[in-house]
Amino acid sequence: MKFKPLLLLWFTSLLFSTLCAQVEEPPVYTIDFRAISWSGMLTDVYYQSVGASPARLTVPVGTRSSFQRYRGTSPLTFFRIVGKDEDGNPIKKPVASLPLQANGSDLLVNFIEIGSETRLPYRLFVIAEQSDEFPFGTCLFYNFTRKEVAVAFGSSLRKIAPADKQAFSLPEAEANFQVRIADQNEAGNWKSEYSSVWSGNQDERIYVLALNHPNNPERILIKSITENRVRYEYELRRMEAHAATDKDQ
Repeated sequence: MKFKPLLLLWFTSLLFSTLCAQVEEPPVYTIDFRAISWSGMLTDVYYQSVGASPARLTVPVGTRSSFQRYRGTSPLTFFRIVGKDEDGNPIKKPVASLPLQANGSDLLVNFIEIGSETRLPYRLFVIAEQSDEFPFGTCLFYNFTRKEVAVAFGSSLRKIAPADKQAFSLPEAEANFQVRIADQNEAGNWKSEYSSVWSGNQDERIYVLALNHPNNPERILIKSITENRVRYEYELRRMEAHAATDKDQ
């Protein structure tokens, strides 16, 4: 069988394009993040950027870690080191995995323990904490339960569907306000799950989670954390200075 010159050129070009597509490298993302745990402190967790050694991460309970920078492919995998192989390389045991689709900055990675022996032991979800997404002077309420919840935040009353969120404004000056949270039982009647007096102002932001109770499907858990503007700006400057140092090296 003889190929005409143009047909042979087309076939060669197609073959070259196919081979290039097969060896195309996956995209490398840059992610600036902090981490928080709602299931106990993690002190032996690592992640690894491209061309770098494993970076140890301490994930505190109910408060944010220092800023971290990951540069690598998707997914961002958090792991424990459980030993070394015969070549001296670390043996990694994954504990959580975060798919990436784009670069990201000022992200909060939340660790929640699943407790399953057949899956990764922690579930992750991410909250964007950029000032335009989560400004100071705001309380951001996420409903990660299977139920609709009702939130009375000061004089504001709203219902929040599962997997949804609502933002509430904090007082202009430091002030106390009532926070009440309720959900429905199997009969459809509303029942109180939380009631307390909080305080806040425009130089703070409060992040609240409603979670499924691990032991009682009729109950929900309420977790909250407050961040001060001054502390946030300090941590951000530290991260930027560290990133600049890495770039110069």
